[in-house]
Amino acid sequence: MLKQALLIFIFNTLLTTPSVYSSANQQNWKGQLPTNIGDETFWSSLVDDLAEHRFYFGTIAAAERILLYFNATTTKENAYRAIRKAIRGGYPFQVHDLFREGDLQPNVQDNFANSYYTYKGIIQEKNGISKWSQAFFKLIDTSKTPEISFYQGIKAYQIKDFDKAIELFTKLLDTDPEYMDRPLRINVARTLARIYFEKEQYEKSLEIYNTFLLKLNPMFPTDWLEAAWNLFYLKKYTQTLSYLYNLEVKSSDSTLLFEKYILRGLIYKQICAEAQLNALHQQFGHIFGKAIHEIKLGEPLTAFPFLKRIKTSNSVEYYRISKILDGLRDESEALIKLKHSGFALQFYGSEMKHLTKTAEFLENDQLSHAAEALIMTEESLSFLQYEVQRAKVDPNKVFANEQNGQTILIRNNENNSDREINIAWKQNGDFWRSEKLNYNALILDQCKK
Repeated sequence: MLKQALLIFIFNTLLTTPSVYSSANQQNWKGQLPTNIGDETFWSSLVDDLAEHRFYFGTIAAAERILLYFNATTTKENAYRAIRKAIRGGYPFQVHDLFREGDLQPNVQDNFANSYYTYKGIIQEKNGISKWSQAFFKLIDTSKTPEISFYQGIKAYQIKDFDKAIELFTKLLDTDPEYMDRPLRINVARTLARIYFEKEQYEKSLEIYNTFLLKLNPMFPTDWLEAAWNLFYLKKYTQTLSYLYNLEVKSSDSTLLFEKYILRGLIYKQICAEAQLNALHQQFGHIFGKAIHEIKLGEPLTAFPFLKRIKTSNSVEYYRISKILDGLRDESEALIKLKHSGFALQFYGSEMKHLTKTAEFLENDQLSHAAEALIMTEESLSFLQYEVQRAKVDPNKVFANEQNGQTILIRNNENNSDREINIAWKQNGDFWRSEKLNYNALILDQCKK
C-alpha cells in the first residue's frame, strides 16, 4: 500500500494538468490521475507494448517503475523479460543495478533464466559478495549464455590480462550468429579492437574497424575516430585524415568531439604542414573563438548552450542522461502506435521531467568541464603551431634519407589487399570526394630533407 501511495504521489506531482484559480492570496492546482495507475496488470501490458514496438528507452523506464512499486513475482518477471529484450535490442547503457533487488527464481532453465542469473551474479560481485555471486554463476548454462563470457573478458581487460581477454572475445566472435545478439557482438568486436590498440597491434585493431564496425548502420562516430588513431600510429597520415573527414560528413550525432581537432593537428605536425595547421587553428577559432574569449572574461557558462554537447571523461553521467532524454523524445513522437497511447504519453512526460531535473542538477559540472576542454583544445592547437616550426628543423627529419623527392603518403593499391584507400585518380589538396561518396585525403610530406 505504501508503494502504491508513493506512486500516486509522484504521478500527482509530475503528470497533473494544472488548472489555476486566481485569488488574492493563493493559487490552487487541480490534477487528474491517469486511470489504472495502480494496476500492475496494466503496467505489464504497457511494458510489453513498448518492448514490442522497440521503444527501448521507454521499456527500461517503465520496467524500472514496475520493479520499484509492485511486488507480484509474475509482474517483476515480466519486467525483467522486457529489460532483457531491450538489452538484446541495443539499449546502449548498463542496467545491472536494476537486478539488485530482484528476488526471482525462474523455474524454466531458458535463456531468460541464464541472463537473469548472470546479471544477479555480476551485481553481487560488484557489491563484494563473492559467495552469492558464485552461487548465481553456478546456475548458468554457460553454453547458452554469451553474456558471461563477455563479462569474464571485460574483467580480464580491466586487469590488463590482454591475452585472456583476446581469447574469450575471439571465441565469441567465432560463434554462430544466432548464439549472440548483434548489439553484444558489436560490443565484443569494439572491445577487442581497443585491446589490440592498447597492445600496439594497430593492424589487427584496424582490421576489426574496417571489416565490421565502420560498416554498421547507424554508424558510431567514435569508431571512425578510434580507427583513425590506429592509422596515425601506423604513420598512414593521409588515410587518417580521410577517416576524420568521413567522420564529419557521415555523423549526425550532435556530440562535440574535440579529439578530432587534436588528431588532425598532430598529423600536420608530423608532416610539417604549417599552412594546414594554421587553417585548422583558424577554423577552430572561427567556430569557438568568440565563446572562448568571453569565457576567459568571466561570462557565465550558461550563456553558451553548446557546452552541453561536449563530451568529456568527467561528464559520463550527464552524457548518459542526455542520450536517454533524446531517446525518449524520439520515441514519444510515435507513441500513437501503442494500445495505451494516452497513458504512455503522460508517462513519457513524467520521465522526461524527472531526467531534465536530474540533468539540471549536473549541469554546472558539465559546463565547467566542457569549458575547460574547449580552452585546452584551443591552447593545444596554438602550441602545435610552435611544434610544427620545430619539426621543420628536427635533425631526424632534415637528415632523413630522401626518396624520390617529396613522398606522397599514400600507395596506389590495385588489388586492395591491405584494405587501404584505392585512389582511382590523384588530386592534390586537403581532401576530395570519391565516386562512392567517401572523403579521401591526399597531402604531401612538407618536412625538409
